[in-house]
Amino acid sequence: MQALKAGRYEFCLKLFKLKDMIGIFKTNISTLQDKNRVVTAIAGHFSTTDCTLDLEDCDKVLRVISQQLEEQHVISFVRNLGYHCTVLD
Repeated sequence: MQALKAGRYEFCLKLFKLKDMIGIFKTNISTLQDKNRVVTAIAGHFSTTDCTLDLEDCDKVLRVISQQLEEQHVISFVRNLGYHCTVLD
């Protein structure tokens, strides 16, 4: 029984250490085709938990969830794809 409790405790510690970071960016991505291109490229390049882009929002908000999020890397990556991308204030 003690081994089971110890194992459960270690699992909980690992779970709490792995916190996701959320990056929220303003973009100029405006078409469904561009959205799919960018979201697919980000998911293939970065280790993400989730990646979405809201075309209906006036800021065309890109949301990236990852355990190791480097905002500047996402910005550079999206810019290299030919789009504007900044951290949303």
